[in-house]
Amino acid sequence: EEQFAERFTPILGKFQEYGVNFAIEIHPNSFVYDLHTAIKALELVDYHPALGYNLDPANILYLQIDPCIVVDELKDRIYHVHAKDAELARHNLPYGGTLMHGDMAALNHTYRFRIPGWGEVEWKRLITELSMVGYKGSLSYEHEDVTMSRMDGVVKTAEFLKPLIIKDTYEGRQDKLFGE
Repeated sequence: EEQFAERFTPILGKFQEYGVNFAIEIHPNSFVYDLHTAIKALELVDYHPALGYNLDPANILYLQIDPCIVVDELKDRIYHVHAKDAELARHNLPYGGTLMHGDMAALNHTYRFRIPGWGEVEWKRLITELSMVGYKGSLSYEHEDVTMSRMDGVVKTAEFLKPLIIKDTYEGRQDKLFGE
């Protein structure tokens, strides 16, 4: 913990000096792999303003972590969001659990990355929560779906997400919802 703060704080200072934010992807193969470790990392660097997170809902969904709770807890520390989905192949869980490694295209794999709308991410709910915490960034499409080509995925993703994007938020919503 001491080494993290000692080594990371000067790096974050340099990012801040150049007006750049550093977004760690919450990922099971990273030192930040869940909500507890994400909050701990912020605490260790005294909530340095340059440190935030890249939310890839697919990377935490298969661990049974709700992406909407992550958004609600980390709020303005969400600096980037991937438009990637995942599904658990529940019939294979008894063989490999949720952390199964290997070829995701294998029929016996326990989870699969999918394009948005073809997995288990609740996109309307996630986009709503992102809007509620003031996220104004993009949803960056990341294609790792083992079932379809990239071009087919691009077309289907755009068709699925386009009607869900909130283009004009209700400006008075915080006053109305939270009584501020």
